[in-house]
Amino acid sequence: SMPIGCLAVKKRLVSGDGSAPSDLELQQINGFIREQIEQIPMIAGLSAGSLQPAPAFFVMGGTVKAIVRLFERMGWPVTSPDCPGSVTLQAEDLQKGLDFFRSSEGRQLVERYEAGRRETLVTGIQILLSICRRVGAGQMTVLQSGVREGYVLRHC
Repeated sequence: SMPIGCLAVKKRLVSGDGSAPSDLELQQINGFIREQIEQIPMIAGLSAGSLQPAPAFFVMGGTVKAIVRLFERMGWPVTSPDCPGSVTLQAEDLQKGLDFFRSSEGRQLVERYEAGRRETLVTGIQILLSICRRVGAGQMTVLQSGVREGYVLRHC
C-alpha cells in the first residue's frame, strides 16, 4: 500500500479543475510519484536499468474502478483474469486513456458518466502509469473491492 491519493496529488500539482493537466503537470506528477515510491525499500531495491516484468501488480480504489467503467463503456480492452472479482488493464491502454481523457471529447465522456471523478481521473491514470513504469509492470489487476469492504486474502 502506498500513501498516494489522486485528490491529494491533484491539489498539490494540478491547476484548475484537474480534468486536463498540462504536459508539465503530468511530468511533475510522475516525478513526485517516483520520489514517493522510491521510499519503499522493495521498490528502491529495483534496478531501473534491468527491470524484470513485475509478477503481479494489484490496484484498488474509486478512481481506478471509474477508469475500468469508462474503458468498458468505450469498448476498450478490459480482461477478466482467473481471479474472481477483478479485471486486468494493460499499461499501454492507460497511456491511450491518458491522452483521450485530456481531450475535449474525453472530458465530456467523463463529465457524462463519471462526473465525480472529473478532477482526479487523469491524475489517477498518470499515477498508475508512473508506478507501472517504475516497477516494470505491463499490466495491472484491478480489484473490485477496496478498503471499505475490508481486506480479504484470496488465492486465485
